[in-house]
Amino acid sequence: MRGPLLIGIALLPLTGCGDGKHELERKYDRLKLDMTAEQVTAIMGQGKPVTAAEIAAYPEHPKLDTAGLPEDTRWVRWGDGYPYVLAGFSKDKLVMAQILGVDPPKRLGR
Repeated sequence: MRGPLLIGIALLPLTGCGDGKHELERKYDRLKLDMTAEQVTAIMGQGKPVTAAEIAAYPEHPKLDTAGLPEDTRWVRWGDGYPYVLAGFSKDKLVMAQILGVDPPKRLGR
């Protein structure tokens, strides 16, 4: 009886389970500009609202480039450490998204 269980455990790394970095990047790669916040949440899961001031305080992200983004942009973050995804929404539409902690970092938007 232990044979099938051991084989299942041995194959677990091949399924991508427990691979948070790659899973976050796969989710990020599905994002498209102008998606609604609901569509992004359906892909990414529930994120944490953050302010531009909080983002500016991140040691690895000293200045958020908001040039060309609407003034009403609100920010959401997925991931507590590296990697993490940061998305900006205006009028319920995705206007910017980036993932940091992957090589190379990726960015959607202005």
